Amino acid sequence: MNAELDALKGALDRQREHVLGVLEGLSEEDLRRPVLPSGWSCLALLRHLTLDVERFWFPGVIAGEQDVAGQLAAGAEAHWYVPEGMTIDEVYADYLAAIARADAALVGGQVVQDHVDRGAVGPGGTDRFQGGQRVGGALSAAVDAPHRVSSPTE
Repeated sequence: MNAELDALKGALDRQREHVLGVLEGLSEEDLRRPVLPSGWSCLALLRHLTLDVERFWFPGVIAGEQDVAGQLAAGAEAHWYVPEGMTIDEVYADYLAAIARADAALVGGQVVQDHVDRGAVGPGGTDRFQGGQRVGGALSAAVDAPHRVSSPTE
């Protein structure tokens, strides 16, 4: 990897650890309890991060893995909720597996390096559209200005 990819991987790892740290110690009841007017729960947030962040952006958009688009297009609304009968352990296992797949797309992906080399990622990167999604600008924003969600005690 190069310095830009190292920085991206480090920022992603910190965000992933933060998400898991916030959820650590919550009971099953708390993880499943809706906390927003939309009915979203903490567990649903983890499911959303699994499908629409880790799986979509890295294997799907960056690495261009063809199986991802089909998986995610089917029942996209369901990405905001945990399927009935899905256990907490399954939600966490899916998240960790999606992280491993995303990391493999980043670490081993020449496609990622190609994005960086041609300026599609980073300051002043070009925007392009793939499957109706704005790719370059979103990636630039992710690299240039990582978001940090702080707990109330920080």
